[in-house]
Amino acid sequence: MDKLHTFHLLKNIYNQPSLILTSTSDNSVFTIVNRHMMAFITIIFFTTILLGILLYQYIDRCMIRRMRGITDTMSRIEGLEDLSIRIEKDRRKDEISNLISSLNFTLDKLENEKVNRENVEKAMLTQGKLASIGKLSSNIAHEINNPILAISNSIQVLKKNIKRKSELVKDAIEISETEIDRIRKIISGLLDFHRSKKEFTSLNIKEVILQTLEVLKWSHKLKSTKIIHKMGKDCFVYGSSVKLEEVFMNLILNAVEAMEDMAGKSKLKIEALNIKGKNSVEIHFIDNGPGLAAEVRNSLFEPFVSTKENTGVGLGLYIAYKLVNIHHGNIIYNEEYKEGAHFIIKLPASRRSLNG
Repeated sequence: MDKLHTFHLLKNIYNQPSLILTSTSDNSVFTIVNRHMMAFITIIFFTTILLGILLYQYIDRCMIRRMRGITDTMSRIEGLEDLSIRIEKDRRKDEISNLISSLNFTLDKLENEKVNRENVEKAMLTQGKLASIGKLSSNIAHEINNPILAISNSIQVLKKNIKRKSELVKDAIEISETEIDRIRKIISGLLDFHRSKKEFTSLNIKEVILQTLEVLKWSHKLKSTKIIHKMGKDCFVYGSSVKLEEVFMNLILNAVEAMEDMAGKSKLKIEALNIKGKNSVEIHFIDNGPGLAAEVRNSLFEPFVSTKENTGVGLGLYIAYKLVNIHHGNIIYNEEYKEGAHFIIKLPASRRSLNG
């Protein structure tokens, strides 16, 4: 139907029908209007859906995902087992960002509190063990003094009654007397690291190291390890020969024991250097053994930490560390050295070294 006919009824003054007017219009106009209206409604419909999707994505990105990240992170630290986890921050500055900052700050405080608590507990446990060992060592010292006295007296008898003494016998007696005297000094200050420093004198590190090696050779504790030593000139420090011998002996024996399965290929290099620019003397102990495992290095100089499975109390390196500290020095493990173990002892040089 192409045309639209419209009829209009006209009335007279008496309100009675008097005339009928007829008008005709093109129906295509209404068709076009109707089509545009449907298109407009369709566009509005799909635009609304698209805006809804975009709004959801925006909310999901700005809020839901961020809240989900917070929830996932908090669930991972449930039970406060691992407090090193942190919620990832973003560049937005809104309430959620403020919440993330507050939660991370709280986690920092909780982690610090946990670390402090663990350190306190560890220190208390260590002090308890050290106190027990102190009491035990005091009892042992009394028990050892008697046989040491008997051995000393026996050596004096041998010295008087052996008529023909070879050089070997003389050396053996001399080393025995020296080591007995050293044992007495060690026993008298067993685990007492703050004893008087009256025994401190100016020492040549070369002589202390050579004396330590001589004792170990006589006791056959070096086994098949090849010892290479390089001593610099004027390596003098102010300290105790007894305490430093104990430190050096500990490091040497640790290296020898670590390399005991190397079938004659084990080597230990000992170097003493006078670092004049830093007013210090450095002693290096370098072996070609297996080195130390990464998990042991962080607690290497703590008490009761042992690198030997099922053997050792774990006090050797701790005592060495304390004895070096008494000399105002430091002992470190060189983690960058990959061909074995490398310990470095740094001691202040005495005036004799500085003048040299």
